Amino acid sequence: MIFDPHTRNLYADDGEFLKTVECPLALRVQDLHALPNESPDRFCHHCDRTIRCADDLTDSQMRAELEEDEELCIFATPQARHIVLLRPAGAGLGHANPNRSGRPVICTARTLEAINEGACRGFVPLVRRAGPDSTVGPKCMLVQHADTGHVHAVGDCRDNRWEKDGWTVVADWFHVRPDRPFPYAAYLVPRGLPLGHRVYLEDLIEDVPVVYHSQGDSSRLLACDATWLGDDFELEWTPPMPTLG
Repeated sequence: MIFDPHTRNLYADDGEFLKTVECPLALRVQDLHALPNESPDRFCHHCDRTIRCADDLTDSQMRAELEEDEELCIFATPQARHIVLLRPAGAGLGHANPNRSGRPVICTARTLEAINEGACRGFVPLVRRAGPDSTVGPKCMLVQHADTGHVHAVGDCRDNRWEKDGWTVVADWFHVRPDRPFPYAAYLVPRGLPLGHRVYLEDLIEDVPVVYHSQGDSSRLLACDATWLGDDFELEWTPPMPTLG
């Protein structure tokens, strides 16, 4: 199987979509309760259900599990034998800040479908610019519903339905190039996240440079600790001093 951490989608080796793997409470494996008899599965007291460990499942076994239960909740660990984790592209992968303190993980959705899937699962999408500006391609703007968190792309300036019923503009008019990734993404914030709560942004949307050389060469920070301010995250990041050479 193949897992894409950007979309949270799990695919079979032949490319077939299997399921989106997300927790609306952003719980980690260590937040789940162990089961007796050394079972690899875990139990979630928040949802009152067993969470299936996918470490040893093959494609065919996963398909069978999903046919039996479409709402199957799963998790995997670094020891998973049949799951390939796609790594983000870019330099400096080894310098990404690991989640050493074991903070709650905030996931990132990088497509409209993934953003709204997160909203359906109880998250509040925090929309951020994720790509360069363009002057070609279809134009649209993003509006978000205050209650549900769903995000809608408006492509017609005459469409004023979004001006009522709780919709607000979160991204003004911009171009979408079909040959490039969608230029907006969202942090999927658990509802009711306490003010001042310290978390881990596993897929950083903002471009934060990590400088290594005196010439100014840098690579992009891929993940970061952060603190929730109630409406945004404050990144806990101190750039390293440049090195000579």
